[in-house]
Amino acid sequence: MKQLLLLILFLSVEQLVCAQEDSTTVTDKIALDGEEIIVDEKLGTINYKRIELGLNVTTVIASFVGSSSFDIDPGNFPFMFKIVGKNRKRALRFGLGLDVKLSQDDELNINTNTSSENAVHLKAGYEWRQQLHKRWTTYFGVDVLTAYQRDENKTRLSNEVITISQTDYSLGAGPVYGVLFDINKRLFLGFEGSFYATTTYSVEKEEFSLTSLFDREDSSWHQTASITVPKWLYLYVRF
Repeated sequence: MKQLLLLILFLSVEQLVCAQEDSTTVTDKIALDGEEIIVDEKLGTINYKRIELGLNVTTVIASFVGSSSFDIDPGNFPFMFKIVGKNRKRALRFGLGLDVKLSQDDELNINTNTSSENAVHLKAGYEWRQQLHKRWTTYFGVDVLTAYQRDENKTRLSNEVITISQTDYSLGAGPVYGVLFDINKRLFLGFEGSFYATTTYSVEKEEFSLTSLFDREDSSWHQTASITVPKWLYLYVRF
C-alpha cells in the first residue's frame, strides 16, 4: 500500500511538471538553456541543467501479478536522483534507501520486548549514456556506496534490562549498467543492474543494566560481492 501511494504521488508530480512546461514559452526555454548550461573546456566542468527523480516501482508491479519475490530493502535504493548533462550523454547519480522499524511485545505485563531496525543506505556515482534509438538509451557507470544499519532487541525484566544489538558499517563500490525507455520527454522507465563489492565492520553487543559483569562485545570484518541483473524497474520524472 505504501508503494502504491508513493506511485500515485509520483505521477501527480509528473502531471504538475508537464503543466508548468506547457506554460513556458519557446523564448523562455532558450533563455534558460543559455543561462543554465555552461561548459568550461579549460576546467572540464559543466553546469548541469536537467534533474531526474526515480522511484523503484518493482514491488508495485509485482503485487498486481501476485509475486512476492521482489520485496525492496534499503540496500536496493528505492529512490534515485540524477543530474544530467546538456547532451544527455553523462550524469551524476545518487541513491537513497531508508528503513525504520519499531515493535513492542508485552508478555502478561511482566516482560517487555522492544525491537528496532534502522538502516540508511547512500550511494553516489557517475554514468555514461549511449542512445540506441529514439526512445532507448543504454548506460554504464560506477558507484561508491556506504551504509549504516543497527538492529536492537531490548528485554525489560522485573529487575533487569537486557539489550542485544548489532551495528554494521559498510563501504563499497562497483560498476552499474542499465537501459532507459522514454515514455515521453518528461516520463521514462529504467532497468538497472550492478556488480558491487562491499566491506562491512560489524559490532555485536550484549548489555545488562544491573550486572554489567556479563556484558559482551564482539567485532568482525567481512566482505561481500553481489551481481544483480537489471530486474529493478524505476519510474523517472525529468525536471
